[in-house]
Amino acid sequence: MTKAQAKLQELIDKTVSIEVGAADLHNLDVNIDAFRVGEYVRVISKPHRFR
Repeated sequence: MTKAQAKLQELIDKTVSIEVGAADLHNLDVNIDAFRVGEYVRVISKPHRFR
């Protein structure tokens, strides 16, 4: 039980973040919106199981 609680606390304390670079292509395609500062953008990363 002690080991399980320690493992659970370890998992809770982890921060999940992904840093990405991006090119704003809105000038090339009218169907793409421009990025705005502070805006959240959906990122698809199969290795991180985010789809």
